[in-house]
Amino acid sequence: NVNEVYFTSVNDILIRPLTVETMPAEINGLVYVPASVFDNTVTGVNLGMYCNQSSTNNVVTLYSLRQMLVFDLGRGITYDQHSGEQMPAKAINRNGRIYLPMKTVCDFFKLDGACYYTKYGRLVRIRNSAAWQSDAEFIKNAGASMENALREFLREQQPVEPPQVEPDNKPPVQPPEKTQVQVN
Repeated sequence: NVNEVYFTSVNDILIRPLTVETMPAEINGLVYVPASVFDNTVTGVNLGMYCNQSSTNNVVTLYSLRQMLVFDLGRGITYDQHSGEQMPAKAINRNGRIYLPMKTVCDFFKLDGACYYTKYGRLVRIRNSAAWQSDAEFIKNAGASMENALREFLREQQPVEPPQVEPDNKPPVQPPEKTQVQVN
């Protein structure tokens, strides 16, 4: 079902390859994206913020020159480092990957974040003022890339079937008859 497939776009870049591990997810009615979506060293797109993940402290910190948003998975809280204000949406760990609530991050850092239905699946787009294309233009222009990514994704999801062995229609081999041999 293509409505279960989520694409991710940061500004004017469609994140590829499309994999289950990097795909956004809808959980309890909220869209969550992998924390790496906000890491410019991963996406190559500078949203004006940075991402630091500490596996030892179980904390993800998103920060800019003026703001810092902390997702403390160990304590189950999200808060503004400067004001101490707690946010209602929390980060989640899904199969060893940290996912962040898109709306919480976008609202905090004044980014545009939206989810659209397309004929290839759902598109989560996060952008700032550096994006060149409107959402409608991006969806139109990214169609071929989304189609190719979906085709590759579906091919990867196909189970590998064992090779079929053709019967040879030969009669079964009979064991040789036992004969006694006398040795002098």
